[in-house]
Amino acid sequence: MQCWLEIQVGFNFFTENHQEAYDFMIIATKLAEKENVLLPVMVNLDGFITSHGVESFEMLDDEVVKEFVGTWNPKYSLLDTQNPVTYGPVDLLIIILSIIDNKKKA
Repeated sequence: MQCWLEIQVGFNFFTENHQEAYDFMIIATKLAEKENVLLPVMVNLDGFITSHGVESFEMLDDEVVKEFVGTWNPKYSLLDTQNPVTYGPVDLLIIILSIIDNKKKA
């Protein structure tokens, strides 16, 4: 099993098979939504060989996954017109440095 951490910002998981992709998606959801982490997470799966392969994998019961991941209560709603917020892929340097600091604390 390979797991590489993104050097700058967030977590980047590289998977070699279906089981790893499934497992890391669950872990990624927990990392991305954990209140004291809230960092970007990416799970990478090969776009041809593995994605088109036929391979069995073990799925966890929905209740087990829900208990591990927990419930998501966003701090800011995207649909709150009284308190609008902006989300996007561009960050200023000060925000990037803050994310790097938060990643070290995580």
